[in-house]
Amino acid sequence: MGPFRSMPHDDVLEASAEVRETVGQMVQQFADPMAFLRELVQNALDADATEVSVRFDYAPEADTRGVLQVSVEDDGHGMDRETLERCLLVLFRSTKDRDPTKIGKFGVGFFSVFAPEPRRVLVDTCARGAPSGHRVTLLPSFSYELEGIPARVGTTVTLELSVPEPELDAWISRAGDALDRWCPHVGVPLHVRTRGLLTGDRARRVDVPFTLAGAATWHGVDETGARFAMATSAVSEARFYKRGLLLHRTSEALVPGVSWKVDDPALRHTVSRDDVRRDEAFARVLGRARAFAEGPLRDNVRRSFRRLAEACAERRQEGRVAAEATTLSLLAEVAVKPPFSLGGKDLPMPLTDPVGGALVRVLERGLLGPRECLCARERSGVTAALASRGVPVVDLGAAPGLLLLVQELQGAERLTVVQSRYTLLVPAPREELPGAPEALGLAMATLSRRPAVAFATFSGRDDARFYLGVKEPLGEAPRLVEYPPGPAPKLRADEALVLNARDAGVRHALALARTDPSLAAYVVLRLLALEEGTSDEDSEAALLGAVVLP
Repeated sequence: MGPFRSMPHDDVLEASAEVRETVGQMVQQFADPMAFLRELVQNALDADATEVSVRFDYAPEADTRGVLQVSVEDDGHGMDRETLERCLLVLFRSTKDRDPTKIGKFGVGFFSVFAPEPRRVLVDTCARGAPSGHRVTLLPSFSYELEGIPARVGTTVTLELSVPEPELDAWISRAGDALDRWCPHVGVPLHVRTRGLLTGDRARRVDVPFTLAGAATWHGVDETGARFAMATSAVSEARFYKRGLLLHRTSEALVPGVSWKVDDPALRHTVSRDDVRRDEAFARVLGRARAFAEGPLRDNVRRSFRRLAEACAERRQEGRVAAEATTLSLLAEVAVKPPFSLGGKDLPMPLTDPVGGALVRVLERGLLGPRECLCARERSGVTAALASRGVPVVDLGAAPGLLLLVQELQGAERLTVVQSRYTLLVPAPREELPGAPEALGLAMATLSRRPAVAFATFSGRDDARFYLGVKEPLGEAPRLVEYPPGPAPKLRADEALVLNARDAGVRHALALARTDPSLAAYVVLRLLALEEGTSDEDSEAALLGAVVLP
């Protein structure tokens, strides 16, 4: 395409090689062809616009390469002719005045409009209050035409692009993503509208509040007016904005355990426009971010943890899945690490059963005196019995990440799962026992000379065993039996015997006791001797003799 001719008899003026090289270098700074959208929105903000609109209008052509017009329109103060010629047209040769000596700076960013290789670029503008406006038509040859237009409000920059219809949706999608990435927090409404697409006309708003989502969050303004938004995160990230436009985004752990962003007018981008300058303004922002993380965000971590723990505990009590469980786990992952470094007294844990009316409890060291911190993956009769004694049991099933957190807070040597230490013995009602329990109990007590024999259901550590010894006879109330780590101690001669009412061997003996209580007792006592390792020829003979020759 040749340079624009302003009049039929004008000579063609080509841009000099120096101008082409200069503009080409400027365009190359924009690795993403969509960067022009960010630069034009920034120009609109510089013009004190109160609203910005980005439009995508498509018209098919016969050769299947339709014309896509991309317009960025603002209601800012606009430009008069002097401003246009002094600031915008500094590297373009005019087909009217043929003056190649104009120099100046409108801003490197404007040259990004040539990155997507438009057919032409139209700039319609009018200085505020002026009786008429101006249109500048810019061509790839870096020539231009300047003409008058009726008065209007603000400035509209339009790129005319050749885009094949099959590629149109993808092109517009990339453009929309670019606006969302670079312009999410501009201080004015930023609208996007499409027209002429097969998928129909669409409209949406790009600008969103300056906040972040996370398990615990904080946002505020420092003494200089810089805006901060912070959220706990297992993956650290930082984003730097200036007037709501993204300067740089990095996964560098500038503040560990925190995803954060800042909007500060004092920040500046590098010459390559792909990073933020690491200068005094950057150092101040980083220092404030770290201070906010260690201060108000840390306080919110503590408060959020309690709220989430209480919600998880309540859902578990109701027998429902806690939607907050994953969030609690994510928060637990970072809460004990810098910059928060919260300890047991700061992080109340959900309990399997309420203790003192509370469903959460902090894990203070020595909470249970010389005993371990107790945990369980679900509620049970054992946990309820402990809670009735005022002993809290942490509900590890409330959230996936609690086990590691408890270990971190307490030390692995202080963590005990209740099922590894306690067994709950619940006396079995007579109507639930088969056969002749009284006859079997009496025969066993006689043969073993034990103070008492009882039947109960076992839950907890020893639910697979068929017997346990207890210091005092089992009454009608449930009994919580505690053993130190390791195998259960051997039966003592003075201990009462409790048989597991769910054990198949015990139930078989109960059935046998209907016809031969002594034989049934012999079977159980022989199994008991084998289990305890006390069986020998003499004891076998004595036991058999007691059964055969009473």
